[in-house]
Amino acid sequence: MVKRESILDNIVTTLKGIKQVDDYNENVGLVTREPNNWNKLLPKDKPAIMVLWRNDEKEDETIAGQYILSKLNVVLRGVYYAKDDIEGKLNDFLEDIEKIMCVDGSRGAYAEYTVPRAIMVFQGEDSYNIIFDFDFTILYTYVYGAP
Repeated sequence: MVKRESILDNIVTTLKGIKQVDDYNENVGLVTREPNNWNKLLPKDKPAIMVLWRNDEKEDETIAGQYILSKLNVVLRGVYYAKDDIEGKLNDFLEDIEKIMCVDGSRGAYAEYTVPRAIMVFQGEDSYNIIFDFDFTILYTYVYGAP
């Protein structure tokens, strides 16, 4: 399996751990890597997250014939629904995401580290839905020619 796939699978598994019983503010609903399931992400009871990757940049520190150093840029696209205090509750949920993503920055020993980068928030179809992108950069290495 390509290391990038292992990292992305780890992120899905990690995000599914956002539960109030485990000291988070929210219970996450659907977490998926299927970008064509946008309609499934429109919850009425729990937030949902789609895990996507934008690019995988190879770094100048790469040593030909030895290893490749890559920066994987991952986007957690989410939908948050609330009937009141939507911004406050969204901020709590974004805190949950950052908290759980930083528990194991090595993504199950597949990466060197995970860094939160940016959050972009978009108004949803109505005043109760907010759509967001939470960007992370994940640095990982692999043997030259064997991703």
